[in-house]
Amino acid sequence: MDWGDATIIDRLEEGFPGMQYQKVVTKKWLKNEKYKYDLCYLLSRTKRGSLDTMKLTMTNKLIYDTISEIIGEDVIPIVKYLRNRKNISEFKIAENTNLEVNTTRNMLYRLHDWNIVTYNRKKDRIKGWYISYWTFNLKRLKQVMVQKNKETLEKLKEKLEKEEMNKNSYFLCPNICTRLDFDQATEFGFKCPECGSLLNQQDNTKTIENLKNRVAELESGLK
Repeated sequence: MDWGDATIIDRLEEGFPGMQYQKVVTKKWLKNEKYKYDLCYLLSRTKRGSLDTMKLTMTNKLIYDTISEIIGEDVIPIVKYLRNRKNISEFKIAENTNLEVNTTRNMLYRLHDWNIVTYNRKKDRIKGWYISYWTFNLKRLKQVMVQKNKETLEKLKEKLEKEEMNKNSYFLCPNICTRLDFDQATEFGFKCPECGSLLNQQDNTKTIENLKNRVAELESGLK
């Protein structure tokens, strides 16, 4: 787990898409060896976990995290209820999840847009209207996860190519404010655009090695 600060930042940026790494890891963490070790340990566990994901070990947490990411966290109560159940009416689902029927239908249709749930309609013999009966589609969820992993693999390959093309041409702020390539660093006079500190040239060998390992893991899982 001998990772440089930039490698840790790379892992965090991938793990928290759409967020600035400053919101996740503080300067204090990277300057304090205990915090830094704990953070490296956490990320190393995440790395092994991603390999389990590629092998499609469908833990509850993995299922719920994946669905939350692509559809929304609000549908999880319905997913939890439908797990290991088949052909459940939308009225029964609403009743057992304490949701309004219309809200339940909306969530079910959102899940159905990804084919993560399937349904069949039957006519109620007494009331005369049609009722939908829903089933959780675990097989489809696995397919969605494989597709997501393929997309992640392509992004990692692009990042690896960029790192190799710009080997030792990245510059890192000593306060971990930012990481710039040569052209960006030149534009700012090799000073951090946030704190004004002089940028240090970064040896990105470990970053490249880490990316290669993660690419290899994902490729192995997709075979």
